Amino acid sequence: MKKSVLAGIIVLALILSLPVGLNAQEFEDFDVEDLVAVAGLTYNTFDGASDGPGIYLGAGMKATPEILIAGQYERFFTADLALNGIVGTFAYDFSPLLALDQDLPELFVLGGLGYYFGNLDNVSLSGMGVKVGAGAAQEVADDIDIRASLAYRVLDADVSLSGFEVSAGISYDF
Repeated sequence: MKKSVLAGIIVLALILSLPVGLNAQEFEDFDVEDLVAVAGLTYNTFDGASDGPGIYLGAGMKATPEILIAGQYERFFTADLALNGIVGTFAYDFSPLLALDQDLPELFVLGGLGYYFGNLDNVSLSGMGVKVGAGAAQEVADDIDIRASLAYRVLDADVSLSGFEVSAGISYDF
């Protein structure tokens, strides 16, 4: 129980500390239109378990036009692993730095910190994990983007569950 409380505090601190470069005026200008919902499917490799699919579901906010901060629930399903994650993530859109055409996909780097818990071969496990990666998003309708990314997860949860994550999903801007 103590690990889950500590993990929750760390994830919350991460989410609240990411927009350090923002000034107070930008926070006062917060609007519901800054909220974003995300959901998708993943395929994951694990060092100490079978590879397999997963899902994620979360919500966040656009801290700036380039930075998306979100909290999300992740669930992984493999033959020998049932793993859950509560993760604070961020995505930084670096497309404006490249002066790309507006019709091209948004390119972003991503990162996250989370608490993972579950069972491997019916043995309980838990641990903190970090992930880093990159991806692309393309607007397909007003306020709806299709997103794809590749990330590497470092996770030691009593056994190494580090590995790659390929994801495809959608985001909806309110």
